[in-house]
Amino acid sequence: MKLIKIVQYLFYLLIFALPWQTRLIYQTGELNGGFWEYGTKALYGTEILLAVIFILIISQIVISIKGQKIEWQLRPLDYFILGFIIFILLSTFWSIDCSQTLYYFSLLIEGLALFYLASRLGLKFRLLSYSFVFSGLLQSILAIQQFLTQMIYGNKWLGMASQNVTDLGVSTIEGAGRFMRAYGSLSHPNMLGGWLVVCIIFLLGLLFQYQKRFYHAPWKVSKALIGQAIFLFSSLVIMTYGLVLSFSRSAWIGLIVAMIFIWIGLFKQKKKDLLKFYLRLNLIILLVIVLFSMVYGQLLINRVSVESRLEVQSIDQRLQGYGQAFSIFKAHSLVGVGLGNYTAALYEVDNTRPAWEYQPVHNLDLLTMAELGIIGELILIGIFISILLIIFKQWRVRAEENRVILLSAALAIVVMAIFDHYLWSLYFGILLFWLILGLSIREE
Repeated sequence: MKLIKIVQYLFYLLIFALPWQTRLIYQTGELNGGFWEYGTKALYGTEILLAVIFILIISQIVISIKGQKIEWQLRPLDYFILGFIIFILLSTFWSIDCSQTLYYFSLLIEGLALFYLASRLGLKFRLLSYSFVFSGLLQSILAIQQFLTQMIYGNKWLGMASQNVTDLGVSTIEGAGRFMRAYGSLSHPNMLGGWLVVCIIFLLGLLFQYQKRFYHAPWKVSKALIGQAIFLFSSLVIMTYGLVLSFSRSAWIGLIVAMIFIWIGLFKQKKKDLLKFYLRLNLIILLVIVLFSMVYGQLLINRVSVESRLEVQSIDQRLQGYGQAFSIFKAHSLVGVGLGNYTAALYEVDNTRPAWEYQPVHNLDLLTMAELGIIGELILIGIFISILLIIFKQWRVRAEENRVILLSAALAIVVMAIFDHYLWSLYFGILLFWLILGLSIREE
């Protein structure tokens, strides 16, 4: 097997394993005697896998260019990314906590490495999609178990902490009683919801491939194809159920926007057969939600209407967070407080609160403005604009349903980033963010 093939399969494995939060904490963050997640430094199990992939890639490059003249062709995107890396390194001189910036810089480098690998590794769409689907299916089964038992069984080897609905600090929703939201193997239900949104989108891509095979050659239907159909449709039901159990509004909105984009993409391509098939898939998702609401309708109503006690409290905290972010930005408008230093900046403003109250603002743009300032934010905008230009160029050359799926996943990530911070503030989110952006400009 060629080295590049080994790297590709390890990459698929990395995608499957990404939600598992197994880690070795080597420096515990602490504020006012309490655990401080955003100041904690750890080595994650998937980081080891990513390091192996990176070493193999370097080996492949060395073998390929041995004895040859190297000609680097840098795009505007590459220059912006290089400038961003230099800016972050320089920011250690003015960051509130230099060690914190360096730790988050290492996570950023891992995310950027994943970005380049995802875009240039020549990944097969089918295998890539199955990596997401198998991972999402397992997370959904775990989510269903957690919701039905109202308990999370701890396992240090899987990176899961023991929790139940009566514990303080557990994410819950109120209806006819108090219910724990599903976490999967992740540290927050919103993260589970975000992951399942991406997995469902790639599942839709696999279902489109199945429909094309069936539509163009129905006489060639085999037992394997029937088995594939049963697996894919069952996965759609289970993963939709898992997404509902996360009770993540940001994830729900992200999926809705992504599915609308898929409608537009298929319509523009005049894929009449896929449009009819996609309508059926939408009805399946809607049916799962309706069936759930027949039993737990009050929970959904409370979550959507934001009128219950917990929802009002959640909205108030977010609005307060927006105000804090603007205040921090005004005080450090040019270069920010430093990558990964937002919660440290909150502590400088008010050091009397318990550790768990020091949370990043629930908006990626406000968070990056506070941490990077105007200069860093402009460079980051340059990166995003460069990615958009590449997307438009690729779309003109080849617009097909696989690319619609990749772009809808990226759009979902952007939408969820408007309502949450984990895509910038936590290891899993950072890797997911750059992974999906890389896949959005994936080269065939």
